Amino acid sequence: MKIQFEYLAKLDEQMVDKLSDFEFDHFKWSWSKKVWKELAGSSRNIICLWQESLENNKKEIISLCVFELSSPDFCHLYKIVVDEKFRRRKLALALFKQMCHVASVELGFSKPHIYLEVEENNDGAIGFYQKMGLKQIHIKKRFYQNGNSGILKTMIRFVEV
Repeated sequence: MKIQFEYLAKLDEQMVDKLSDFEFDHFKWSWSKKVWKELAGSSRNIICLWQESLENNKKEIISLCVFELSSPDFCHLYKIVVDEKFRRRKLALALFKQMCHVASVELGFSKPHIYLEVEENNDGAIGFYQKMGLKQIHIKKRFYQNGNSGILKTMIRFVEV
């Protein structure tokens, strides 16, 4: 499946709503529509990657990756979300690889420093990020609204995946 790629600020309102709705339906810690629209109206380098599938003669989003690039070579991965019906098909891996490609090749980050926060009891995501070469560097106590801690993970050097 082809991965779509666009800066959040360049997406039209309808596509922002579509991505926001997908995230709300499939991600525990989704952003509000207000946050999506504020970020879309900002000058921040937030990039969305997504994949679509043809379901009932209608294109439906089945996976989403949102990350932000900042100088000199930082890549903050906000989220990778995959529709439950499409999990275990390596879609998250494809999104992660594409994010690394965008950060390193298309934007000239020779060695992107990837970092993210992941909920301490999200074993699936923690395992995935460990396989991608990210290491735990810090625990943010009570980072999430439910009081759970967030594990800060990073990849200091680019690892070929």
